[in-house]
Amino acid sequence: MRPMRLDIEGFGTFRDPVSLDFTDTDYFALVGPTGSGKTTVIDAICFALYGAAPRWPRRNQVSLAMAPSTSFTRVSLIFEVGGRQYAAVRALSKSARGQVTTKQTRLITLPAEIDLTGDLGGLLGEELESIAETPADMEAGVERILGLSYEHFTQSVVLPQGGFAKFLHAEKRERQDLLVSLLGLGVYERVMQLANRKSDEARTTASLLRGELDQYADATEAAEESAADRLRTLTDFHDQLQDLLAPWKITTADLETARTKVSDQAADLQALNSISTPTGLDSLAVERGGRRHLRRICRCGRGCRESRTRSGTGDL
Repeated sequence: MRPMRLDIEGFGTFRDPVSLDFTDTDYFALVGPTGSGKTTVIDAICFALYGAAPRWPRRNQVSLAMAPSTSFTRVSLIFEVGGRQYAAVRALSKSARGQVTTKQTRLITLPAEIDLTGDLGGLLGEELESIAETPADMEAGVERILGLSYEHFTQSVVLPQGGFAKFLHAEKRERQDLLVSLLGLGVYERVMQLANRKSDEARTTASLLRGELDQYADATEAAEESAADRLRTLTDFHDQLQDLLAPWKITTADLETARTKVSDQAADLQALNSISTPTGLDSLAVERGGRRHLRRICRCGRGCRESRTRSGTGDL
């Protein structure tokens, strides 16, 4: 990150508006007597970005940012990262009861060719994109742009008085985390996590495949040859069986023909069963038998009258 312009109003020891231009400076030193506001400039940069200053006992103690006997504070920092320019603006207000609240938080993108020597309001009006407008979104946006949290920023970029000694005497893990963040070594941790995940997935797949292979442990070349011989034997037996059963096979057409004949015969049988003997058929058969007997007697030429009388047929 490279600071380009810092505007302070009502912050710390700066009651009146002050603008600091860093555009034509590669290296600079803040010099002056004690209490002249050197550290306040550093605090203003931290406040604009993260809403806190290293000297505050607590990060959210924003009332310490306000200059004495003022009710309005505004800090604006225009900075450059990776060839792009951004502006971070924070404003505070104090109520009549002395309560300090955040009035504005703003993180925007500015054109790269913008002239930073103009009026601050005009500069902020040239925004290309609004990145954040709330304290939480602004802190997340600054961390994303700078790649540093507030703790890392105040331990590496801006070291408060005695901060360097604190860094040197910090726990090994704390220094390691800071250096990893500063040098961008977190990518290797992500690569390690990805490699571990792929290793676990491969290990799981290999375990499943070994389980499946165990189910086919008896699938040897000898078993395969034995199965092939058995298959050939069964195939030959199947062909022989088909030849033996050929005479007994009934085709579908023959089966349908047989079914049709059975159906027709069943219909004929039902029709025959529905026929009943006519009334008087028995008496008609008796009468017919008597007449046949009379004709036999008449042919013989003897005793016709006695015969008819005996037969009960009456006179001729």
